[in-house]
Amino acid sequence: MTSYIIGPPATTDSQRDLRDKLLEHHLTPQTMTNKEYVQRLIDQYRGKSVPAMNTITVVLRPGENLDEADARFQNWVERARKFSSIPVLRASFSKRDIYLERRLLFKFAKLEHQEAPVV
Repeated sequence: MTSYIIGPPATTDSQRDLRDKLLEHHLTPQTMTNKEYVQRLIDQYRGKSVPAMNTITVVLRPGENLDEADARFQNWVERARKFSSIPVLRASFSKRDIYLERRLLFKFAKLEHQEAPVV
C-alpha cells in the first residue's frame, strides 16, 4: 500500500451509530488458540461442516489477552505495512476504511498462525 487517504472521523450521533453498526458487523473479534485455529482449517480442508465465521479470528498466544493481541496488530501494521494511524482509521465511519481494517486483521491472523507453534 503506497498511500491511503482515511475517511473523515465520525462526529455526529448518526455517523457514530453507522460506524458502530459496521464495526459490529465486520470487525467482531473471535479469540481462539493456534491449535483451535489449525483444527478449524484442517476440518474445512477435509470438507467437514464448520460453523460460519462472520467474525475476525484473533489467534492468541499462550497467556495473552485481547488488548495485547491488538497492540501486536497495531505494531505490525505500523512496521510492516507502513500505515501510521490505526486510531484514525478506527475513528472513521467510512465503510471502505472498515473493510481495510478487516483485510489487515485477516492478513495478520494468517501471519500469526504461520509463526506460532501448534501446542
